[in-house]
Amino acid sequence: MNDLNKYIQLHSDSLEISDFQGEIDSLPDDFFLQYPSITSLRIRVKNLTTLPSSFSTLRVLHNCWLSDCKIKTLPENIGLLKNLQRITLSIGNMDINKEALKLATLPQLNHLKLDYWRGNDFPENLRLLSHLTYLNLGNDKKNAGKVADIMTLIATHPQSAQLTLVLALREKDILELLTPEHMPLLDKLNVLDLGYFGIYGSQHLKLPICVAVTQKVKIVRAYEKTLPEFRQLTAGKNYTAEQLQLLFGLHLQNIQAINRLLDNRLASAIAQQQQPVLRLLDKPKGESQKSIQEKLSKYGITVNNKSADTNTIVVVGTKTVAEEVLPLLDAGCQVITVDQLNEILIQQDDHWLLQDDNEEANTQLLRLFTSNDADNYNLAFQIIETGGANKTIQTLLAVVMLAHPDKTIAKKAEKLYDKFGSQGFRQHIKNLRPSLRVGGNTEWKLRNTLTNKEVDEVMFRLMYQVIGGANNNMAKMISHSFSMKGIANITLPPEIVYFTQITDWDFENCEGFNLEAAIPIFKEMPNLKHLRLNGCHIEIPASISGLTQLQTLEIAHNTLAADSSLQSMHALQYLDATGLKIKNWSWLGSLKGLTTLMLNNNQLKEVPLAVFDMPQLTRLELKQNKLSAVPEELARLNHLSYLDFSNNQISEFPYFLGRYQLKALLLRSNQIQEVDTHKLAAFTSNRRVDWQEFNLSRNKLKELSFTSFKMVVRDFDISYNQLTVLHPSLFASKPDSFYAQHNQITEIPELEPGTRLSHFWLQNNLLTELPAHFAHVIVGNCDVSSNQISTIHPDFHKFGATRHQRLYWKLHNNPIPSGRIGDKYF
Repeated sequence: MNDLNKYIQLHSDSLEISDFQGEIDSLPDDFFLQYPSITSLRIRVKNLTTLPSSFSTLRVLHNCWLSDCKIKTLPENIGLLKNLQRITLSIGNMDINKEALKLATLPQLNHLKLDYWRGNDFPENLRLLSHLTYLNLGNDKKNAGKVADIMTLIATHPQSAQLTLVLALREKDILELLTPEHMPLLDKLNVLDLGYFGIYGSQHLKLPICVAVTQKVKIVRAYEKTLPEFRQLTAGKNYTAEQLQLLFGLHLQNIQAINRLLDNRLASAIAQQQQPVLRLLDKPKGESQKSIQEKLSKYGITVNNKSADTNTIVVVGTKTVAEEVLPLLDAGCQVITVDQLNEILIQQDDHWLLQDDNEEANTQLLRLFTSNDADNYNLAFQIIETGGANKTIQTLLAVVMLAHPDKTIAKKAEKLYDKFGSQGFRQHIKNLRPSLRVGGNTEWKLRNTLTNKEVDEVMFRLMYQVIGGANNNMAKMISHSFSMKGIANITLPPEIVYFTQITDWDFENCEGFNLEAAIPIFKEMPNLKHLRLNGCHIEIPASISGLTQLQTLEIAHNTLAADSSLQSMHALQYLDATGLKIKNWSWLGSLKGLTTLMLNNNQLKEVPLAVFDMPQLTRLELKQNKLSAVPEELARLNHLSYLDFSNNQISEFPYFLGRYQLKALLLRSNQIQEVDTHKLAAFTSNRRVDWQEFNLSRNKLKELSFTSFKMVVRDFDISYNQLTVLHPSLFASKPDSFYAQHNQITEIPELEPGTRLSHFWLQNNLLTELPAHFAHVIVGNCDVSSNQISTIHPDFHKFGATRHQRLYWKLHNNPIPSGRIGDKYF
């Protein structure tokens, strides 16, 4: 027991056991017998896999925290702990769904917090914990896509009226949770605590207004102040669900949500030849009460700011507060937004660009914008002033307004956007202040800006790329490259054809990307040279064969509708066909111009024959296949400089490659048992072998040396093998990075004084000392942790004072005596 004392803290009736380094593997079975009266227990022991059987003797235990350990199951007799009320579990390999059956036997359990658990399925058996009044599901990754399961749990929980539910959710999930159809069920809860910074932070415009229909549930963080204020404001009133949401939108100053909520009742009245009276609580910029009256008089519509009856339509905007609208709703008035009024007013002017037969004029306007030229902008603004602006042009105006570095141009765009665009978007920007004229995390700023759907996301991003790429304050933006990585369900508008300066289009991980609709547009874009579709998980249609202008095509982890659909792409130089899992690769024979080919993760047992007839090939990747050898036919490819055959079943080292000066030879995770340097030397013709990156990690090597020839390697990895000795010849080439962790190495070989290494990793070996010669070596990132080092040579005192990089060396999990050695303390 004395050995455990340093890990134990006992305070009155509270016991804590902590071991973050993995020094404890188990606790004695009778361990808890000496602590019969503790009421609080916290266990954080990295390598602990089971609880001692004496755990069930803690009969007065109230609170229990289990985290940062490897416990898979709770004791079968945990139900004996009759007083256990609160449990926190944060264990990545515990199946909570199974363990919930045991937790259900605890008669007093009312508080459960879950941070991590095994698998991605939602633990539906939580519904069996009938006494819970507090449930915290604190992992947004585990909760992703589980809104339906969460709602089922609420519906089936017998104590939902007393339940405090704490949820960590991502934006997509929190917006899916807070929908009108979920409100009746959520209103049965006592407290709903929503943990997502983008929702309960300062960006109130993201908040759904449908929560206005709830009456009881307390929603903390997201609506902690605003919802109680609103309920007090509307107490005793009998408003409809739409009216409540309207008022709450005004209370939150969220005009964009109100735009989506309300039908345009003025447009309906005009269509039905009714003659309502308008009452203006707000009006579009550039309009007066008189101008509005004049434009609508032909419909018999009047403007009277004192009218308040069932024939009155009230216009609200960003300046309107809920208190103004309350008595008007009580009087039976209807409501529209200032944006909805503006739609009607714009139609009354002769805005010829908005007419269906003016496609040619709109095309010219798009060309003026996408040129990003000052004179062309001014011409475009003149056209818009009289011609009007559809949603696409409004979007381009919004980007120029927010992102153009020339403030004069930006101000002109702002004036036009105020005339034709959405006040909801203007309010959104006013609250967000995204600073789109400077660099920083532009993707984060764009994502927040585009949560407002009153601009077209694709066109906004494209125009922003053009403007930002030409802005010297945004060095990271490249005008010819456009990315929408990770954005799902994209359908590209036909207007993208006018962005002729963009040659590189990246849609990586855009699940649901509508490629079939995009291909006809891409065919009209001769400047499109690079198309990246990795990870979209879509079917690549046969029509892709028409994109013969492509030089780069990345289609990893998709499927091909037709195996031969790529054979017409003779201009291709770069092809990533990882994970296609097709059988027929003969079509590769027509792609003679390839310089880079990636065929990873395709269950290949042989290299496709067509590969050997690609004379320009410089990079070939065939990792994660079932290859048993590196074929000598590759010797026909004179320009080959990068080879990756990692994660295969190769047992024989490819000695013939000694003829090549390779940038990289990667053979990690194979079954190579030896590298016979005499055989390798025979292929070198007494020349120096210069391989910049050489990776033999995770093979079965027991020894390795370069004694028969001169070898130059910049980045050398022999980790995870069975080596017992590091031969000095491995360092003769003075590598920049050297990795040999997870072997059985007993000592560091003598290195030349002044040797410089950016990385030197020997963790998890059998080293017993840091020798004198190693004190003279300059290493930036050194890791010798988890060895048996008990001795550090005194030269580390002498040569340590100015070696500040040693401050970051990793030496933990070694039996080093305490004290100062050089500039390090132990």
